[in-house]
Amino acid sequence: MPTPSQRLLIVDDDNATRMLLRGVLSRQGFEIIEAANGAQAVALFSQHRPLLVLLDVMMPVMDGFTACAEMRAIDHNEGTPLIMLTGADDLKAIDKAFRVGATDFITKPINWTLLTQRVRYALRSGQLNREVRQSRLRQASACRIAKLAFWEWRLTDDSLHWSDDLEAVLGVSAQHIAQVADFLDAVHPDDRARAQRLMNLARQSTGSIEMELRMHTSKIGWCVWWANAAFRVAITR
Repeated sequence: MPTPSQRLLIVDDDNATRMLLRGVLSRQGFEIIEAANGAQAVALFSQHRPLLVLLDVMMPVMDGFTACAEMRAIDHNEGTPLIMLTGADDLKAIDKAFRVGATDFITKPINWTLLTQRVRYALRSGQLNREVRQSRLRQASACRIAKLAFWEWRLTDDSLHWSDDLEAVLGVSAQHIAQVADFLDAVHPDDRARAQRLMNLARQSTGSIEMELRMHTSKIGWCVWWANAAFRVAITR
């Protein structure tokens, strides 16, 4: 018996197309649910959270573009594959499909031999994306527990780009330490020259440089940071 993890949603106002898609994909072991327009599709997507959606562009009530955008909003960052069915020569539709959140497109008339391969490829890619996202969430959780934050230093303009953990860890917004100059201003005056010297060395080096600095934050006042110039920063109290 198919499980919810094998459930696909087919969306097309043409009954014959839905019947053919259902026949091909159900023989591959998938459970198929169907919608005849975009509004029905959004409701079914929200209720059943299928593993993948195949949806036509031109439909009554709500077209495929609007439905795709609304499903992507419901999906948040889950990365469910949303594959749109378009005309082979409709380049504007293909471009718009990607802009509203489509993962891929399949042109009509449908190549039934390649259809299942495209679907399985999209499912594998979707699974990989979910695994990567889960790994990042676990890493972010571990970083919060360990009082870690991460940063990227762009040498072209000396800008600093921080992970979302910065404010939770230090109580300071990333926009307040958006440049190397801001970073150095927060360093204890007695450590500032050493920090500047080490960062200059890091700028010229392909390796990593570690430094322990006293820094001031609005949340906890003066604290000690252990910093790695190869994009990692940690805090200890």
